[in-house]
Amino acid sequence: KRSQPQPPRVLLPGAGLGRLCAEVAAAGFEAQGNEFSYFMLLTAAFLLNSTSCQDQWTVHPWVHMTCNNVTNEDQLRAVGVPDVVSSSLVPPGMLSMCAGDFVVRGGHLRIVH
Repeated sequence: KRSQPQPPRVLLPGAGLGRLCAEVAAAGFEAQGNEFSYFMLLTAAFLLNSTSCQDQWTVHPWVHMTCNNVTNEDQLRAVGVPDVVSSSLVPPGMLSMCAGDFVVRGGHLRIVH
């Protein structure tokens, strides 16, 4: 009995909210996001695991920005998240996120060219 080949693995440092990780996993790679910021990790965990439909939540990401706004409407603009539900993209077991510094986490990796 032959074992099936494992998909290529991709490490994505600075993964932020995990959107690129989801896209990479959807393309057939085993993706692991690495993020230093716990604020990003908490939000990524919520968006990747606790959303069930597109535009489920509304956020106002520019509400505290006072520069680069032409009008008040620019500053108060709402954005629906997530734009894509990750569970509809990612096959089970193909995406993971880890916390920490990439230099520390990535030091044991074998680089293949």
